[in-house]
Amino acid sequence: MKNKTKIILSIVIFCFTIQGQAQDKQAIMEEKGISISNFIAEHISDTEIKVTVNYSYVGRTNPKEFFIYAFPQDGGGKSMAENVNTEWIPLKTGNNHVSFTITKRLHGKNFTSQNINICMLAIKRKIYCQDFLFTKSWKTPVSSVDIITFETNKTQVNEGEPVVLTWQTENATRVHILEKNSTNIYKVEASGTMTVTPEKTTTYVLLIEESSKSGAEKQENKSITITINSAPEIIDFRIDPQSIYKGDPIRFYWEVKNAQNVRLYDSYGEIKSIIQLPNGELGWPHIINGTYRENLDKTETYILKATNNYGTEEMWIKVTVMGKKID
Repeated sequence: MKNKTKIILSIVIFCFTIQGQAQDKQAIMEEKGISISNFIAEHISDTEIKVTVNYSYVGRTNPKEFFIYAFPQDGGGKSMAENVNTEWIPLKTGNNHVSFTITKRLHGKNFTSQNINICMLAIKRKIYCQDFLFTKSWKTPVSSVDIITFETNKTQVNEGEPVVLTWQTENATRVHILEKNSTNIYKVEASGTMTVTPEKTTTYVLLIEESSKSGAEKQENKSITITINSAPEIIDFRIDPQSIYKGDPIRFYWEVKNAQNVRLYDSYGEIKSIIQLPNGELGWPHIINGTYRENLDKTETYILKATNNYGTEEMWIKVTVMGKKID
């Protein structure tokens, strides 16, 4: 029991020693003509306060090297400076009155401060700092800027067909419509309509911004994709080799775009595929890189057909069989 009493007594003495050292340091600095007093903190919003203090300073000054500034601390005395924007005001000699605005950064974490630390400092060292009790919960409010609607009269059109975009926003100071994966950006009114004529499938993004007095920006965006009805396209169709001896193998290569179905034919009719597609059905994929092969005994013509709801494209290749190879 005596040991516990000694430990508790030691902790109390230690706390008073630290407090006494801080008071001694403050007294020493005041004797030198350096002090910070008359702290006032004014609540502006959940993300902003205004701090006012009087200070006295004797020593060197340089507006590029000597400053006074303020920042919040948590209950453990940890600086929360990385989560706020604050003002660095050049230090002046004599008796001075100064005000700081401290604003929580838009993307900084939410936190609760217990103190505001006022510091006089040179670029490379602190001259004198003092803590003032001020409890505040710093929280970024839910953005008031909002996209009420962003709509189009059509989401699927033929190439060259006009489309009308319609939007309505709230509390936005800047509104733009941009084309995704493009440099095209259009500055528009907060609410309105715009006619576009996409040449290919295009995603339009409505981007709105709201700027606060502190310079922090809040953004919201919404997108619409306009799909262009396109006929299928055979980008490549090759058979290698195209001239062979009887019984030799040939390999097929092709690449098809915008097709719902890909079919391969020879003089006997459609060649059925045994390849399983991603949808689980058997059929020819859009890309073949030599994985399909045949052995020919006679000259043959092959037809590759690509189809969708908007058309059909086909390509023909003839493979010549020269006869039996003589060793």
